[in-house]
Amino acid sequence: MRAFRYALGSLALATACSAPASVQEAAATPWDTLVAESYTHHTGDNLNTQLTVTHPDFLAGVGRVSGDDRLDYVSLMARFPAAEGDVVVAGHVLDDQAAGRDAHTVAAAYQPDDRWSVGGGRVELPGDADFDFTRLLYRNKATTGQDSVAYAVAGFAKDGKTTDTYGAGGIATWASSGWEIAVGHQREQEQARYLAGIVLPVLDESLQLRPALDVLHVDNMVGDEPGAQFTLAGLSLGHHGRFFGHEKRAGRLFGPIGILYPDPRFATDPSLTHEYNFNRVADPWAFGDLANIQYLRLASPDGSSSTHWDALVFPGQFDRESSRWDGLCIGWGMDSFGDDTRSGPLVGIRTTLGKMRIGGQLAFYTDGTQAGALSLTFGK
Repeated sequence: MRAFRYALGSLALATACSAPASVQEAAATPWDTLVAESYTHHTGDNLNTQLTVTHPDFLAGVGRVSGDDRLDYVSLMARFPAAEGDVVVAGHVLDDQAAGRDAHTVAAAYQPDDRWSVGGGRVELPGDADFDFTRLLYRNKATTGQDSVAYAVAGFAKDGKTTDTYGAGGIATWASSGWEIAVGHQREQEQARYLAGIVLPVLDESLQLRPALDVLHVDNMVGDEPGAQFTLAGLSLGHHGRFFGHEKRAGRLFGPIGILYPDPRFATDPSLTHEYNFNRVADPWAFGDLANIQYLRLASPDGSSSTHWDALVFPGQFDRESSRWDGLCIGWGMDSFGDDTRSGPLVGIRTTLGKMRIGGQLAFYTDGTQAGALSLTFGK
């Protein structure tokens, strides 16, 4: 139970899962585009710490995810100019053999322009789940007046220890007059991934009330070998453009084979579900404003399941006036492991102190367990 709560709790992070954009406005110095983030998550006796440095053309991180004091996680993503295009390299190494949670990824892609991307890599997981892959991806965006459609399609091949498989996937996001509707699907022999999202126009200007919903479901019960099912859902009443964007959705849908939109920083899940959750997911307090809900569920082939959800509200934002209390939130969290359920209140904060962005929350469960997360981000 504690291990699963640690895995799901580690999903909660301060930023969502898109890779740094390849083109940004020129800064006065390279340091102006550098972002450093320190993240700590604590549940019971489990402590996860990470330090990540991000630039428009690279990402590097180190962390500790096991119970001892050594650093056991390293991640990297880099973008290099090559032959009138870009080469993107991404990977991570998790070394936790004692707990049987080793997970390694290395991938590279060549992007001759802003539409095409061809690449491949290797994903190593515990057991016989390792595979090599190659994939071809195309993305584009069409705009007519106030209407726009952004889409990405990919075809891929996997060479595993026990079987070879082929698959394809795609995602499209339609936007018009403040509305956004997204659908995505990826299918291969042993896995199906589904994504749906909707963002409404601003319904109240003074409150900046703009509801948004995003759902990802990964089904490994398809095919010949039964596997786990994973569901992630996020809801916000005050969408501000960070978690529910097209590229972030595409990163969640394509997972480790995407390469185009990956964020290989760990703290997703140090287990077999790592492949589902390759990209980081925002903490509920970082989804948006007013009120947010996060829902996570993992169902095993034997019928057992585990669920986690957090619901929180920012009371100070409903008075339609800016104040120092706008970043404080309160709410309720719950974990269930079969028939065993625990729940309790949570408090959190999201604020800015100079050039430092601070976010965090603390939950107090009925069984005496405390769970907390703290993110300190320096830079733009």
